[in-house]
Amino acid sequence: MADTDLQLKIEEYLEEIGTLKEQVEGVRKEEKLKAAKEWGARLKASKEEFERKLKEVVGGGGGGKEVETLKAQMVEWQAATAKQFLSAKNLNEGIKLKLEESEKKGEELRKEGEEKERDIEASMDEIGALKERLEGKEGEVKRLREGGEKEKEANGEMDAILAAVAAVAGVATVAGIVQLQKSISEKDAELKSLSDANRDKNARLEQLTKSLGEKEAELSSLNLSIAASNSSTCEKDALLAQLQKSISDKEAELKSWNDESGEKDALLAQLQRSISEKDAELSSLNQTLAASSLSTGEKDALLAQLQKSIGDKDAELKSYSAQLQSLTSENHTQLQSHQQKIQSLVDENNQAKETALKDCKDMTLRATAAEDQLNKINEAMKVLQEEYTKCKIDLSKLQTSSSTGSDGQHRQLEEAKNMVNLLTSKNGNLEETVKALRSQLEHSREENEAIAERLERERVDSAVKEVKNKRIGVVVKEERLQQGAEPQAQPPSHSSSPSLSDKLNIAHFEGILNKMAEKIDALTVSPPPTPNQPLPPPPYPADDDISNTELLKKITNFLDASFSPTTSTLNTIKTKVEENGGKFDPLAMTLTDVIVKKVDELKQANSSASKEPVTVDMSGFEEKIVERIESLRVNSAGPATSLVKSQSEPIPNDESLKIIQDLKLKLEEKEMQVKGKEEDVVRHTEIMTKELHRFNKALGERDEAICGLKEELSAVKERSGPVDEVALKVVREELAKERAEKKAVRKAAKEMQRRVEALTKELEAIKALQRQHGSGSGGATTVTDGGAGAGSGGEESEESSEKKKEEEKKAKFMEERRQMMERAKEKKRQEKREREMEENGGGGEDDRKPAAVPTTPAVEDSKPKAVEKKSADVESERERERDRSDSRNAATTTWREETDHHPLPPFGLDSPVISHLLTSWTSDIQKVQYLRLYLQCLADYNREVPVTFPKGLTLLGLTEEVKDGFLTLVVPMLQGRSDGVGVKVFSRLGEKGDDDEEEEGGGADDDEENRVVYDLKLRIVRDGGVGGGDEKDAGLASPASQPQAGGAGAGGGAGGGAGAGAGAGGGLKDRIQQRLIEARAKGGT
Repeated sequence: MADTDLQLKIEEYLEEIGTLKEQVEGVRKEEKLKAAKEWGARLKASKEEFERKLKEVVGGGGGGKEVETLKAQMVEWQAATAKQFLSAKNLNEGIKLKLEESEKKGEELRKEGEEKERDIEASMDEIGALKERLEGKEGEVKRLREGGEKEKEANGEMDAILAAVAAVAGVATVAGIVQLQKSISEKDAELKSLSDANRDKNARLEQLTKSLGEKEAELSSLNLSIAASNSSTCEKDALLAQLQKSISDKEAELKSWNDESGEKDALLAQLQRSISEKDAELSSLNQTLAASSLSTGEKDALLAQLQKSIGDKDAELKSYSAQLQSLTSENHTQLQSHQQKIQSLVDENNQAKETALKDCKDMTLRATAAEDQLNKINEAMKVLQEEYTKCKIDLSKLQTSSSTGSDGQHRQLEEAKNMVNLLTSKNGNLEETVKALRSQLEHSREENEAIAERLERERVDSAVKEVKNKRIGVVVKEERLQQGAEPQAQPPSHSSSPSLSDKLNIAHFEGILNKMAEKIDALTVSPPPTPNQPLPPPPYPADDDISNTELLKKITNFLDASFSPTTSTLNTIKTKVEENGGKFDPLAMTLTDVIVKKVDELKQANSSASKEPVTVDMSGFEEKIVERIESLRVNSAGPATSLVKSQSEPIPNDESLKIIQDLKLKLEEKEMQVKGKEEDVVRHTEIMTKELHRFNKALGERDEAICGLKEELSAVKERSGPVDEVALKVVREELAKERAEKKAVRKAAKEMQRRVEALTKELEAIKALQRQHGSGSGGATTVTDGGAGAGSGGEESEESSEKKKEEEKKAKFMEERRQMMERAKEKKRQEKREREMEENGGGGEDDRKPAAVPTTPAVEDSKPKAVEKKSADVESERERERDRSDSRNAATTTWREETDHHPLPPFGLDSPVISHLLTSWTSDIQKVQYLRLYLQCLADYNREVPVTFPKGLTLLGLTEEVKDGFLTLVVPMLQGRSDGVGVKVFSRLGEKGDDDEEEEGGGADDDEENRVVYDLKLRIVRDGGVGGGDEKDAGLASPASQPQAGGAGAGGGAGGGAGAGAGAGGGLKDRIQQRLIEARAKGGT
């Protein structure tokens, strides 16, 4: 029996040890779950922090350093997250291995306990057999007592039996105790190994808790578990000592029973009683064992549940990791796109700098070339001056020698003198043309130097000084040449823009001057002809009997020989220019054509004179030649058309002065118009600035009114307790309207700013046009052809009048468009008023009056003083503010439920058709991803919709095609659930947002203006009722159509107009207070 008690005690100890282990495992699992939850919370917080920093970097434009810092932080955060995830994974695997080992050891302990039970049952059977033998012997003892002879033999046999029983019982007891001690030692070893494993696990847990900040709690829990195990071990040792003591006591009792043979009957009875008691205890222990087995099953179920929860947490952790990786990839993509944009901007800036530098270098080279050309012209002028002086000396010699000659020689000298005068006048005119071209060259060089001044200012300043000095020297030289050659010449003023043709004309006239100098030299001294270009024979021979016809022929041949090199030179220049990719100025070609035409006329006259003798008046011919060259000289700075017209009929000087005066009058009129427009722009800018200040002031007053309203609301809350939901909803609606009004005012301010910028650009264009007219006014004074000079100014005036007409048409179109929008808004407001009156019971103006406020003491005590003060005129103020709000805000149509059912499409949400539909609605990747996840959660019939899932979703700014696609393709996928969760769809007409209005501007066509957009709202329905509220709605707006009110729920409306007054703040406060009174009245009744 003692062995049975010992076995039962051992089983109880084992059960207690198992219970302690389970408790330790449960505590550790709870701590692990707690650590996992905290890690998930930190992960979420770090994710939100990362998104916030990313938004700050993207929105604020922090620059390259912040992007690099953010990238470094992102890499470190990813490394830390991966390390924590790896450690958590290793810990989970270690815990699973330890649980499996614990289960295996528990099975082994159960098997050993069953074997011990079988051994105890066998020993109990042996004890039963011995008990039966003992009872038989007792009967024999009773019979022997009747006979005296057999008493001793019976006593001897009884002693032998008792000795055998004692030996068997002792051997069994000692063997059981040894086995129990051995099993206990084995259990201690197993407990020690388990404690070692627990210590290893605790070490790992300590490492994990170090990284997560939970080292203190883990150490305390482990110390508690170790203390509990140590206390259970001490109790076990104490019980073992007590059992050993009881066993020794039993042995002493057996010895005393053997010594006291007279007390055998009492001892046997006592043994029977003890056996019955042990049987009762054994039955109770069996019941306890059965109950413990039941508790073990419950513990196994709890363990399975914990393992399932651990698996769920692992799956959730994996999902978090997947989301983290996706967010990381998206952030990396965004960072790369930002870096590419920054690099492209840097490349464009560098390219622009290189282009500007290259242009400045080209301008510098052009200025240098022009300066070289000017030097060459100065040298040519010097040579021409020398040749001209030589010609005058030779002419004076001829005049001296003519006094002593005959009449024929005198006539010849007179003709030669006329020819020299003709050539001299032509030479002077060419000098003036060269001077005009030189001034054009100087103007071009000044412009090039102004462009190059941005990079090398100091060098350009010194160059400008040198150029000015050279120009003064050239002017002085020209004046000296002019005074020495022809004092009566009055060169006209030329001023036009330089070009490549001007440079070519300079070279052309330089060649003409050289040829003229050679011809004058041939007339006077008759040098020998060169081998390359032989000179023509002298036009005036020494024969006295020369006729006029022959003289005309000689002059024609002379002119032909004089201008033929010039024609060949012009053709050569034209060929070179065309080879180099340039364009030849038609002025030089026209001049050549005129000279050639005149030469042809002289040849025809010569041929007719050879047939029929004609007397030619040389003085008239000379006058015609001088007049023709004069017309060529005057028209050399004008266009080719005026030169061609001047070939047939030259324009008198009076008409030229009239044209110049008309041009001056037109320029003055244009200047007056520009000045008037400048004044209008400045005045309009001042008006816009004042209006903007007024709007800002109105915004400030409205903010103050809102602050006062918030203070009054807080006072009402303190006095009357919590405000009901109806009043809060009213306040939210009023605040949403106020935000819409603010947004409309900001929009109007942006529109004003844009208009100011447009007017500024227009003013700059007008100034540029004025500068252009100012630079072209000097060149216009030299034009003698009325058609050419007046044509440019007329064209510019026509262009400005056409622009003005276009602007007037544009303004008229914008005004008509604004009136049309106002009419549409007024119609919508009227419809809204009619609907409100119908909803309120079909009444007229009486339905819009405030509801009666109950006169209960609670309501009277809860009224704010401000409401009581303004309750007298609240009806009129409410009516006035309502009309004002309707005039500012554009009304939106009500929501309408879509009840049409469509068949289920043969594809899912992953189809390219759905992807095209979502991207057609918006190009924002984040919005598309959110909408796809939302739809997938509803379309997955095997997945339960969470309680915290948003109960509604509002999509704004859908075109008609996208709306029909959602209703016919996406909605049928969401309406096939069988768990009592359904989806209702509502639609309404939407309105364009700020982005559309800014993109349209004033030049949008009618199709873009009349484009209709829609809004859709999805509602989750559970068991016939709509769950959630507006605050649970997830609002998504298309980038092409953002709502003006800023709200995404069902109550989000468009913003009002830009005409909010300065006194709107007070009216808003009264309106909200009146709404509060009505809400309290409804709640009180």
